[in-house]
Amino acid sequence: MNRAKWGIVAAALLLAGDAAAQGPWGMDGLTVVGADSWEGEAQMQRLALHWDLPRWSVWQGSRWSFQPHLEFAVGQWEHRQRPQPGHDVGLTPVLRLARSGRTVPYVEAAVGAHLLSSPRIGGRDMSTSFQFGDLVGVGLRFGARANGEVGYRLIHFSNGGIKHPNPGINFHMVRFGYWF
Repeated sequence: MNRAKWGIVAAALLLAGDAAAQGPWGMDGLTVVGADSWEGEAQMQRLALHWDLPRWSVWQGSRWSFQPHLEFAVGQWEHRQRPQPGHDVGLTPVLRLARSGRTVPYVEAAVGAHLLSSPRIGGRDMSTSFQFGDLVGVGLRFGARANGEVGYRLIHFSNGGIKHPNPGINFHMVRFGYWF
């Protein structure tokens, strides 16, 4: 998907306003993601759906709390020298430490499971289509109900040593989202 299409999706998310207390399929948030690998060899675009997991909340203080959510993402990968796109589907439980208020800074960490359409990303052999995605991130939710979001993540994909070679690949991710 080209950048213009992602821009349209991002604008639609930000303009959605307070139309619904909850999104389609009972989801609580929607995020578009653009990513570049550390080495600059690959790009990724993703769309992620989020569901809050309030029953799994492990701690809530007066100003800060852990806010777990489940993230389902679909994405497309492209290698710069071999532009044959690959796709992935991932499911990730995310644990976020966030401050309460209208402007909500947060830090987050997660480990998820991903399935790639091919174990090759350009010239890189990942050995298996199944990959783990380990991430850390920071961001800010903002707006009247803290429903807008901008964030940054560092994510590492690898098969966790299931099969060799296991080179893994790292991405810088920029995220724009809307929470219903």
